[in-house]
Amino acid sequence: SNVQIKNEIGHIFRGHNLIEYKSEDDEMNIDTLFKVIAYGCLYKAYAKDVDGISADDITLSLVRKRKPKKLFSYFEKEGIIIEKTENGIYIIQTGYQFPLQFIILGELNTDAHIWLTSITNTLEKEQFTKLLSAVHDLKQKQEREYADAVMEVVTNANKKTFHEIKENAMTYKELLRFFKPDLDDEIDAAILQTTENITQDMTRKTVLRMLKKKKYDYEEIAEIAGTTVDTVKQIEESEIQFVS
Repeated sequence: SNVQIKNEIGHIFRGHNLIEYKSEDDEMNIDTLFKVIAYGCLYKAYAKDVDGISADDITLSLVRKRKPKKLFSYFEKEGIIIEKTENGIYIIQTGYQFPLQFIILGELNTDAHIWLTSITNTLEKEQFTKLLSAVHDLKQKQEREYADAVMEVVTNANKKTFHEIKENAMTYKELLRFFKPDLDDEIDAAILQTTENITQDMTRKTVLRMLKKKKYDYEEIAEIAGTTVDTVKQIEESEIQFVS
């Protein structure tokens, strides 16, 4: 309660701050707004004590990539004042139960708000690279753990861009840290495939050796080679075709 955040998004914050993030395909209309207001009301109502959370100590923030023009037109018709405090940041101080803030990602300065503006499913490679640079600059353990969470969301939502950058992953040491699980899976798969190839080659050589001796039937060869009768026959046929 004794902290004042100076960040242009955080300066409106009080003790309890509810944030509604809308994806690019989601609507943000008057009903959306009232739903978020209802969240604030329920949050207050479920405090442990009566008026344990003051209404004056709650703020609401709605986040979306594009400005909700119809909703903003509604405010204008109703005489509700929207104050633009920064590019992409609009505040309504009066007219509703709680202070309201609209954060429009498409209008924010991406360099100043790289983390928030990167939470989208249409991230460009240039901004992805900037995000990686921001991750690299983090020093504190807790900050890097938060960054991991953001990176997981971003990479899952932008798999195409992720794989395009992955092709040049050696250039981005920080990116390799996030690729490591994928790389480990690929290495394991390669080892498994190699093992299978070696096993198949050994089986083939054993079968051919037994066939040349001409004193074993298919069942005996299959048992010695640890394979099936059908496999023995396939190897024999392929060898005959190769010799022919």
